[in-house]
Amino acid sequence: MSFRHTEPPVIAAAKAGFSGATAYRIEQDQRLPSQKKAPRDRRRRDPLATVWDSEVVPLLKSTPGLRPIAKAQIVGRIKPFSAAIALAAIDHPGWARAYDEAIERVGFGDPRLQPLAHELFLALCDDHGDDVPLRERLSRKGLSEPLAEVERVAQSDAPFLDARYDPAKARALWAACYEAVIEIADSERALDGMRREDVTAASLAATRDLRDRIAVLQRQISNLEFWRGAQ
Repeated sequence: MSFRHTEPPVIAAAKAGFSGATAYRIEQDQRLPSQKKAPRDRRRRDPLATVWDSEVVPLLKSTPGLRPIAKAQIVGRIKPFSAAIALAAIDHPGWARAYDEAIERVGFGDPRLQPLAHELFLALCDDHGDDVPLRERLSRKGLSEPLAEVERVAQSDAPFLDARYDPAKARALWAACYEAVIEIADSERALDGMRREDVTAASLAATRDLRDRIAVLQRQISNLEFWRGAQ
């Protein structure tokens, strides 16, 4: 507005083709409209929120020189913790029998393992032998490839996968790990339900508590605290 160098605000505004009120507003704050807007908060859920602490952070720590790759390549991998739990349940169906309802409802904490979880649930309903591994049944159902991927990805340092580990302790450790998976899934489901309810002080406190609990469990899983506690 070059007219303002020689004219008062109202006259300069008239010559420039806008109102005197606009001229005075510009006089008071000469920033552009885009410079006045506060940064907008995230409106969509972070697509990496559920895997960042449990998968991405350990991946970055274990491979410092890792180059950036597509998000789909990161989240497309089966979670090693979930794979270890699934593999143990497949080899020891008796461990999973007390959790048959949860196996059908929650799976193993990774949606990519749902077909294996569903087949395990059906086997338990058919009264499959507690000490008979499910590998042959899974092969007949065309699940050999997913099973091979689970075996490849499963964390080899999971104590309950070690044949030399005390059987009673292995079963108890597997149960503790799987109960953590169930608690995370149930807490996330509760959070989804709260988002559809009216916001109150009580609901905000409950939401915060659930998120804190999920974060604690996910941190314990990513830091392998369950493994260390068994040693």
